[in-house]
Amino acid sequence: MEELEARLGSKREELLEKELVLEEVTGVAEKLRTQAKGGREEASGRAVRVTALQGRIRALTREIMAAVSELSMWQAAAVKLQQEKEEADEELGVALAAQAEA
Repeated sequence: MEELEARLGSKREELLEKELVLEEVTGVAEKLRTQAKGGREEASGRAVRVTALQGRIRALTREIMAAVSELSMWQAAAVKLQQEKEEADEELGVALAAQAEA
């Protein structure tokens, strides 16, 4: 009987130790679950911000391309006007030379 009681006491100690280990493991697992959930939410938030920034970048790129296109048109107009001015200056020079000879 004493031997059985000693074995029973030993088994109870082992059971208490295992319950303590189980509580610790459960606590650690719960902390990890909480961290993982927070990480997923943080990653999701970052993905939303990245998507918004990509949209802004695309919009700004379109605006810049439109401005460059408009500047190219103005530059072409300026080159054409410069050529017309040079031609008019030449015609004026010829006219003045012809008038001086006359």
